Amino acid sequence: MRSAALVLLAVALAACEATTRPGSADIQVLDDQGRTRDRVDFGSVQVGTLAREKVRIRNSGSASLQLGPDAVGVNESHFKAEMPGGLILAPGAEGEFALTFLPTDTLLVTAEATVLENPHGASATLRVSGSGIASVLVASPSAIDFGEVYAGESRSVELALTNVGSKPVSVLDAGFAPPSAELGGSLTALVGSVGLAKQVKATLVYSPTAAGELNHALAVALGDGLPTLRILVTGRAIQALPRACFRSNETGVERCTTATAPFLSVDFGGVCDRTRFPPDAGAGCRGSDGGLAPFSGSGALFFRNEGNTPVSYAVQYNARAGSVCDGGSAVDFSFSNAPAAPKWTEATTTLPMSSTDPKPWASSPISVTYRASSACAADTADQARVVWLRQGEGSGSRVPTSLEVNFVGRSMHPAGVPSDVTLSGSTPTTVSFIGVLNRGDAPLRLTSAELWHGELPDGGQSAAPVAPCSVPPTGDCRFFAWEAGWAPSDALPLTLEGTFQADAPTSAVLGKLIFGPLDAGVTPEQNAEYRVFAVIQTDDPYTPQVVSTVRGRKTQ
Repeated sequence: MRSAALVLLAVALAACEATTRPGSADIQVLDDQGRTRDRVDFGSVQVGTLAREKVRIRNSGSASLQLGPDAVGVNESHFKAEMPGGLILAPGAEGEFALTFLPTDTLLVTAEATVLENPHGASATLRVSGSGIASVLVASPSAIDFGEVYAGESRSVELALTNVGSKPVSVLDAGFAPPSAELGGSLTALVGSVGLAKQVKATLVYSPTAAGELNHALAVALGDGLPTLRILVTGRAIQALPRACFRSNETGVERCTTATAPFLSVDFGGVCDRTRFPPDAGAGCRGSDGGLAPFSGSGALFFRNEGNTPVSYAVQYNARAGSVCDGGSAVDFSFSNAPAAPKWTEATTTLPMSSTDPKPWASSPISVTYRASSACAADTADQARVVWLRQGEGSGSRVPTSLEVNFVGRSMHPAGVPSDVTLSGSTPTTVSFIGVLNRGDAPLRLTSAELWHGELPDGGQSAAPVAPCSVPPTGDCRFFAWEAGWAPSDALPLTLEGTFQADAPTSAVLGKLIFGPLDAGVTPEQNAEYRVFAVIQTDDPYTPQVVSTVRGRKTQ
């Protein structure tokens, strides 16, 4: 066995007196409980492995203790001292330095040490010992790196522990430090006695659930006083987290899809239809609240990747999802990068092009504009659809596989409907005449109203007006007239504002109607029904004429 080596640790102390002189520094070496100690035992240390022990010291004297970086001298190659920067300890203060042991073979190594303060000289002596051992398990691979694993997927690595030492090794336990729900495997296969030149194996599995870095260790507890074998376990969970987002130009509000809601609906609401209300014509388009309605809506569509790895995708556009009455020639949604066709697909692109690109990762904005231009009365609701499609990845299960943004809007249209009226009772009878109700969400302008008869040339009655009442009146027209000063010509033109509640239409009195014997001197018969039509002209380009039925009956 190698003879004992000496390590000299010296701290200046006046002479080597048993008691401390007044005004001098002194050193005590302490253990973890604060008791004095005179030895450091490293125990069994694997050959080639550096062991480190902290040594706690206290200045038990009455003067300041100053130790330079080289105050602890070591003259045995297996032991070294570490005290960078030195120490300055006031009376009663504590500090620490480190001793290291690096065995190169399986022999026991001992040493005696003294500490010296320069220039005065008080001493404390430690006996240092340690043994090198060669009972070892070699891990293959020596460090486990799962590499990049996509969140929601998994990757396995096989680990082998081989006994390359001179005696069997007992494996008491194996586990991940710290524990992780993303790490698993058959670790029990490692536990037990590993004979000379024998090997045990286990399969380790990394199953990340979200993007992030893996920096753990596999701790293998060994018997016979051997130190725990720690095997570094690393990996990187990657995940693309794409979002489709829209930011309104009118409100500045931004809305995006989420991981659980990959659909986004953008409603521009009702806008002035350009067929009826060209923006440069000066005609006001007002909603039910009386405020001016917009002529268009717009915003920016873009895609964002909030993950830590690029994602490739293509985008499909359908600027008119569904048919319209004009056969599809009009497209009310426009995109800043749209070709002429209403449907098209953009080529595959990657967001970002490189994972080192600065964040936030977002695509260039696509300007989306909605301008309602109807082609018929039924052409009120408009729709466009944008579909984001994941491209070029080996796994088809990576979510989301698609994102969808639906744009909707509607043309503000008037909806003039007849308001029929019946005059009954003793004659003459007078009633306020409305004639038209506007159930639409755009204003309706009334320009004229006339009374028409429904007599056919063969003497029958038509369900629709035939011709304006003549002067002098004939047929049923003889019993109906406008009250003086209350004819529609006095009220028209007149605008009925729009409404957003079909059961609460807007209306106005166009005039007052009289039923009974008029200037012709003819009196309606008792209980006989007479009928004319009020034909009202409007500015609705699709339904310019509204016909209301006017009935009269003498009951008294």
